[in-house]
Order: sequence, then structure tokens, then C-alpha cells
Amino acid sequence: MTKWNNTKPVYSTRSDMMALSLAVLFKACLNIDGDDKDDTRILAGDVAACQWHLDVVLKGISNPMALGRGFEGIKKLKRSHKALGELLTEFVEARTIRPKLSAHADLLSSILAPTDHRGLSSDEVTGNLFLFMFAGHETTANALIYIIHLMAIFPAWQDWALEEIDQLSHNRADGEEVPYYSQILPQTQRLRAILALRPRANSSATDRSPGSDPSAT
Repeated sequence: MTKWNNTKPVYSTRSDMMALSLAVLFKACLNIDGDDKDDTRILAGDVAACQWHLDVVLKGISNPMALGRGFEGIKKLKRSHKALGELLTEFVEARTIRPKLSAHADLLSSILAPTDHRGLSSDEVTGNLFLFMFAGHETTANALIYIIHLMAIFPAWQDWALEEIDQLSHNRADGEEVPYYSQILPQTQRLRAILALRPRANSSATDRSPGSDPSAT
């Protein structure tokens, strides 16, 4: 935020939104946001390392050439994949030894809470965390980038967003919680889906000539 508050123009929000996305995921997965002094070591070192290795893994899968040519890129991808797995394993082991007491449950707490007498193994828990972060990191960042660009193009949306935030922040009594996901999700029905802007037209197979493009209908 300090960088955004200066007078210099911002040409790309990707790096900032990638960092914000990872912070959101760590809050959802591990309930880490920097408020707990016990999390200082994790935030200072492990989270930064996790972000770096996760970025390498994502680049290596989507664009292998970005990591280097030949075996060097493959080696770099394998090293980051291994390091990322080790970091997540450390998080799981630390939480297993000393559960974090919090009023807000996170993904790791939910996974570690056994639904039967067996529960999940350490590898299974780590795998679930990896899958959640891998699948959610870049998609969350891209959604945030899209939102930022829309608000920059349409300043009126900025005012609307600020009004919504003010209602959540200032119109609650002391100790009152922010509405849960189940209460907020139905409100998204107010939004108009992009696909709805172009209604789908149906036609029978007999209306098409041989060799015609089916997508044209």
C-alpha cells in the first residue's frame, strides 16, 4: 500500500495482487495474518519462501521456458516443488504438535479434525494444502487484477465498493462478526454473468451444411 500511495503511476498490479492472493490463502489455510506473535517467524521467512517456490512451480507448469532451457529449467522446477512440499509439511507438523487456538477455523484445522477414528495422514494433509494453494493462488490474483482494472476504468464502482466496505466496518455493534460466506454469496446474484450477454442460439443438425463450422450457430 505504501508503494501505491505515492504519486508515481502504476502500470501493473500483477506482482502486488500475487502477493495479496498468497496472503489471503495463508489466512484461509493457516489463519496467519501477522497479528499473532507466534506467526512472526513463519511470516518473515517461510511465507516469503513459499511464495517464491509456488511462483516457480506455476511458471514451470504454464511456461516451462520461463525457467530456462533444457534440464536447468526442469531442475529448478523440481527443487522448488520439493522445497514447497517441505515447507507445507513443516506447517502441518507445527500445527499438529501445537494446535492454534482461534475463534475462526482455517482449512488446516478442518483437515486435521478427524471425522472418524482414522483421520488423514500427514502426507494427505500436506497434499490437500498444496492442491488448495496451487489451484487458488493465481486464480485469486487474476480475479483481483480484473477487479482493480474495472474500478480504475469505472471510478463510480470505487465509490460503490467503499460504501459496501463502510457498511461492513462501521455499522456493526462491538463484537459483531462480519456476515458469513453463506450470507454474502446470495448477494452475488445481483451480478450479471458475462456469458449471459450473448444468449446461446440452438439449431438442429439438419440446418447445417456438410463441412460447416458448428460454432457458427
